[in-house]
Amino acid sequence: MTKKTWVNVGGTFKEVNNVWQKVQGAWKEKVIPKGNISGAWKEFIQYLRMLYDHGVQLVPVSKVTIGDAGGTVTFNVDNVFLQCGNSSANNAVFSPDDQVDVTNFKKVKCLITKTSSTTSRPFRMGLKTVRDAKEASSGFVAHADFSAQYITPTEVELDISSLSGLYYLTIGQYYNAAGSGTVYVYKVWLE
Repeated sequence: MTKKTWVNVGGTFKEVNNVWQKVQGAWKEKVIPKGNISGAWKEFIQYLRMLYDHGVQLVPVSKVTIGDAGGTVTFNVDNVFLQCGNSSANNAVFSPDDQVDVTNFKKVKCLITKTSSTTSRPFRMGLKTVRDAKEASSGFVAHADFSAQYITPTEVELDISSLSGLYYLTIGQYYNAAGSGTVYVYKVWLE
């Protein structure tokens, strides 16, 4: 895992690109951030890995629409819009192109709004070892469903503390009964 440092600037986590440190009275650039932990100097580890942030793809992301009657994935200026259709097998899903290393992370988190509160149209995020044709509905190593309605942007999370290694991250709105549902995804990250 690449070591990175993140700082909270005005409520938004930003990656530190350059670090200056005073060494023997002189300021030195590009110093690896370290902290004194129990008397030993250790490099800081990455506590947060942002994957998608308000329209910015920090890892390449693909649109995956499953079904024949209206599953929709739209990449907007500041969100990803997901809407499943009104018949079975119409999932609206997006996923990073490559597997994501979840080693040393405890949670996958998303910031979303969801227009309906029904178990027939849950928002689902999960991890898989293999990509398959049923992106949103089967084959998960771990997943979490969110059926509640979220009018204001709300953080939802999936516990991945027992996992390590490479997985495909799948994020979507999937079909389970008649009717349609929509979700707006604003952020996706690992903590």
